Amino acid sequence: MNEPMIPSHDVTWTPDGVDTFNYRVAALVFAHNRVLLAKAATDSYWHLPGGRVKVGESASTAVRRELLEELGRKPTTVQLKLVAENFFSIPTSNRQTLKISELALYFQCDVPGIEKTTFYGPEGNDISFSWFSPNELKKVDLRPVEVRDVLFALPSYPMHLEIGHKLSIESPTQGFEPFQH
Repeated sequence: MNEPMIPSHDVTWTPDGVDTFNYRVAALVFAHNRVLLAKAATDSYWHLPGGRVKVGESASTAVRRELLEELGRKPTTVQLKLVAENFFSIPTSNRQTLKISELALYFQCDVPGIEKTTFYGPEGNDISFSWFSPNELKKVDLRPVEVRDVLFALPSYPMHLEIGHKLSIESPTQGFEPFQH
């Protein structure tokens, strides 16, 4: 009898020990014309709830798992709305630059029972959650910014974004100019 594989490792790859590929999911949770955002205690910016996909795990399963971990609730619906290829860099402690290529799938999720305006999830005080209206969102440092700009105008079909990737057609090995994240 075959037992289902239990995912354990994140789908992340660092081939040269420096630059990294990440496969992530994020949840678009809307209620009363507001979107739910998350903020880690150590970060100065907001992000959408979610995280890395695990090896052997589907993206829709991953977003369900992440919502259960972060909010303590299971979504009743999960629908793919946005695919984003995100290319950015982060300065490291040794004055180098870490280049990150990220594939992120954003799912619109219905998550009933979230009543509080601002709250912490079951994982503790490391991540806070809060609701933002379209007007409030304009004033918030949500990353990536390009996702913030389309949140309340998503079409009914999945949308694709390329963020921060500026390769020249004439010279595809030159011109990798990721924005600072």
